[in-house]
Parts: sequence; C-alpha cells; structure tokens
Amino acid sequence: MIRTVYCSIDTVVTFFGFKVYEQMKDVIDSVAELEKYVEILVDDEKRRSFLGQNVERQVPDSLQNQLDTIDAMLVSLSTKVAVMDRINDEQSKSDVYEKSVQDAICVCLDALLMLADSFMEAQLFGLVMEIHKSSMAHLYFHIQLRTDFVLSQAITIAATAIVDTVYRGWPIFDGVASDLLLTISSFLSAYGDERGMAEDACEAWRQLESRVVFTLMRAPSLVCRTCVPLVSGQRTDIKVSIPLPHDIYDSLPSELKMRKSISVCCAYFNVGVNHEATLGQSFGGVALETAINQEGAERILAYSNRYAVEQSARDAVIELVNVVASEPSRKNLAIFEWAMAACELMGGQAVICCKSGKDRTGMAVTLEQGRLLRETCGLNAAQLQEVIASLRRDGARRENCRKNVGKAVYSFSPFQMHFLPKAFRPPSGTYAQGVAS
Repeated sequence: MIRTVYCSIDTVVTFFGFKVYEQMKDVIDSVAELEKYVEILVDDEKRRSFLGQNVERQVPDSLQNQLDTIDAMLVSLSTKVAVMDRINDEQSKSDVYEKSVQDAICVCLDALLMLADSFMEAQLFGLVMEIHKSSMAHLYFHIQLRTDFVLSQAITIAATAIVDTVYRGWPIFDGVASDLLLTISSFLSAYGDERGMAEDACEAWRQLESRVVFTLMRAPSLVCRTCVPLVSGQRTDIKVSIPLPHDIYDSLPSELKMRKSISVCCAYFNVGVNHEATLGQSFGGVALETAINQEGAERILAYSNRYAVEQSARDAVIELVNVVASEPSRKNLAIFEWAMAACELMGGQAVICCKSGKDRTGMAVTLEQGRLLRETCGLNAAQLQEVIASLRRDGARRENCRKNVGKAVYSFSPFQMHFLPKAFRPPSGTYAQGVAS
C-alpha cells in the first residue's frame, strides 16, 4: 500500500513540477511588460495598506519572487519524495513522511494558484492601461463598431435569403434539411480604399457563420403577413427568430420544422475587375483576393461533402475548385460563373455586390441572367451577347442607377473601360464619367 501511495505522489510531483509550472513560465515570458504591471499592482496594494485601507491582496509579490519561491518549493518536494522512497516500510515513519509530502504538495499548488491569479490580474490591468491610451481606445472601439456595422448588414442579407428560400422551397438532401448555402460574389479591388471593404466583408461573413443562428417560428398573429425578425443574445452569440405567416409555417417540410436552429454557410468570393484591380496586380497586391477565393472554394466544397447533393452539383463544385486553384485572382470571371452555377444546383442563395451596388453589380447581375437564359433557352454566343446588352441597356439595372444617383447611367469613364473585362463592359451610351455614387 505504501508503494502505491508513493507512486501516485511521484506522478503528481512530475505533473505539477514539470508540466503546469513550465507552461506557466512560458506563458509569462510570452506577455510583454507583464513584470512591470505586476510591480505596479504590488506597489499600489502596499500603498493602500499603508494608508489603512482594507486591501485584499490579489498580487502578493513580484513575479520573479513568486517564481523563485515555487522553485524552492519544488526542490523541497522532490527531496521529500526521494527520502520517502528510501525509508523502511515501518507504518509510523511512512505515515509521517506521507503527511509531509502531502502538505508540501498543497503548498506548491497554492503557490501555483497565486502565481496564476497574479498573471491574470496583471494581464487585465495591462489591457485596461492600453485601452486608456487615446490611440488604442480609438482603434479598439473603431474595430468593434466596424465589425458590428458590417455584421448587421450581413444578418439582414442572410435573413432575407432564408425567407426567400422558405417561399421557393427549402433544399432537402436524403431526408435532411440542410443549412442555407449563401454564395457571395463581390467585385471589389483588393487595392486602395476598396481593400478595406473586402477585408470587412470577408470578416463579416465569417462572423455570420460562427456567431449567428436563425430559427423559424409561427407568427404571433393569425392575420400578420409582415416578417419582422426578432434578435436576441449577445454580440458573440446572436439568435435571430424569423416569424412566418401561419399557412407558410404549416407548409414547411417536417425535416425543417424539426430543426431547432439554422446556420448559414457562407462562401465568399471576390474578383476585382476595374483599373484599381489592374494596379493591384501590377504591384503584387493579389494575396488578399487569392486567400478569399481559396477559402470560398474550400467552404463550398465542404458544404457539398456534408450533404448528399446531386452529381451535377458536385461536378460544378469540383470545376469551381479547379478554376480557383489554377488562377485565384487576376480578373478570373470563371470563378464567378462556376460559383453561381454550384450555388444554384445546391439550392443556395446568391449575393452579388460591389462598392455602390449599381455599376459592377449591374454588369455581374446581367451576366448571370445571361447564363441562366443560355442554359434554359439554348442561346448561342451571339444571341447571348445581344440579350446581355439589351438587359444592360433597357433592363432594371439602369433604373437602379437612376434611383441611386439621379441618372440612368453607369459610372464608368472611357479610361476605366479599357481595364474592364469584355464581359463587364456596358453598351455605348449607357455609361458616363464623373457620376458620383
């Protein structure tokens, strides 16, 4: 029995002496200026104690003194264990040494806990000190506000996509109601001011997938036909409840009703097409766009592997992955075409956007409309170009421009036209220079 007790004590000594302690020292060494913050807290507690204030000692001593104390405790503990290993099997002696070793272990654990508390207090104090600096505080709250702003836009888009999917029919794969696939295609330049927009968008779609869940619920009123989502939770755990009219909710597939929540799987792609994108390519600024498109391809591939999608959808996904692998940037419009095709075949929702939502977006929307007409109506290449030009000249895209800037023209200059891919050039007479968005 004595030998069993000794082995368990030796295991505890090894674990706490070499694992926990060494890991804590590594963490302490990795945090800059931690010792300085600990000394400030120690001096402040001493000052308040000297003034007669009731002080609860959170940081009893400097980090170095605490580390030296624990080193000595571990040496003492190891010595006691070694002595215990050499004593005879007399019950009286073994009980005394066992009690001594157990007391030493408790003292070491208390010292390690005190060191951990000191580390946490100093780290929190350092964070508060940094935020109190005007520049750091401005940056912190600016990032928080920026994140919340773009996430609110992403949630609105996702809620709209969910409602539209409910009305047109939710995708069911082998009796399983899937999460919603949301494919986003943007045409921002990963260069200049628009680079920040692309970074914001990329982060917003990531946060939407990791922090937000949606639920479908029956509307509180039988006559209510207006869908006003209800938002609850915290910044890191947001729940959006979408009320549906009674008849719509009752017609939902049973597989969808059984789900407590719905997540949105976001596949974000970006293809810069204007002159700034050309500048970015010339100066090597394609890393961001490359990373975005590679991540988007990985996400849409993971979605197709998660569910039993049809072979045509799987083929489109594989083609998209190959297109991204061969050329993930440099105005590769095949990324846009295959992303839209894969999204449609898997029952997802597509989002097309740019800086203002009217010029490059208008070109992309009409290009996608042309793709659908080609596949459903069997148009040849010449007919397809004529239809796309007609959509850009006489369709709703120019009306969207008029509502945006007061003029039914696309904001492209003759200079910019030279850099746009041929598939993105509007017809003559439909664009003008200097139209403020």
